Amino acid sequence: MGLKQKILAWQEANDQLKIWKETESALRDELAEELFPHASEGTNTKELPYGVAKCVHGYNVKIDSKRLKEAAKDLPPKTRKAIVKTSYSLNKKTYATLTEEQRDTFDECITRTPSKPRLTFEFSDE
Repeated sequence: MGLKQKILAWQEANDQLKIWKETESALRDELAEELFPHASEGTNTKELPYGVAKCVHGYNVKIDSKRLKEAAKDLPPKTRKAIVKTSYSLNKKTYATLTEEQRDTFDECITRTPSKPRLTFEFSDE
């Protein structure tokens, strides 16, 4: 196979990969919704007649660093240091300990969007 044929074959494979990724993503979303319509954050498990389905639901959290300083100023110093990791990713454990009022203030500088669900299936030996 010559160089041009390899390039063309790679382009075709790359195009097919995009299609398969889109197909996999759509099927994963459909399965997650069908199997776990009221899923909670974390690992959700469902027994099926032919095995076990697991789905991990989570959120992507982005922090608005410009608003962070203002939002955190009224938190106790220890919590203020612990609530945000140095890379500006949310420390969920500390965030969960905030009062509703503190959380409302802090929520002004974060954006939460659902992350892509992760699915696994364990089939029984039947």
